Amino acid sequence: MDTDPSTPKLGRDGGQTGSRVRSLFARVLTLVAGAAVLAGAIAVSIVVFAIVFTGLAVVGIWFWWRMRRLRKQMQTLQPGPGAGPGPGLGPMRTPVDDNVIEGEVIRRPRKDDRPGGGNPHQV
Repeated sequence: MDTDPSTPKLGRDGGQTGSRVRSLFARVLTLVAGAAVLAGAIAVSIVVFAIVFTGLAVVGIWFWWRMRRLRKQMQTLQPGPGAGPGPGLGPMRTPVDDNVIEGEVIRRPRKDDRPGGGNPHQV
């Protein structure tokens, strides 16, 4: 055990604790310094956010511009209505109109549509 009286003791027994602020001036100075550090951290985070946002916006606009040119090229290469399959595009269907409604179609066949002229027993 250390019995040297010159060694400072830590703890509740009157030893030195480095976190105690004793004067009013030191407390105010600590408060002001903490507020300045907090304000500086907020300012730095705003600047970093602005730089990242600007970079993402520039990349997004560049990508949109490249896709715009590509879309224009694809529209010029696309055959008009009534044309057959294009080069390497496979079979294309010509739409009857531009109104496309997706859903399920349930069709009950009429008697005239059945083979044999409407007689369900004749195939």
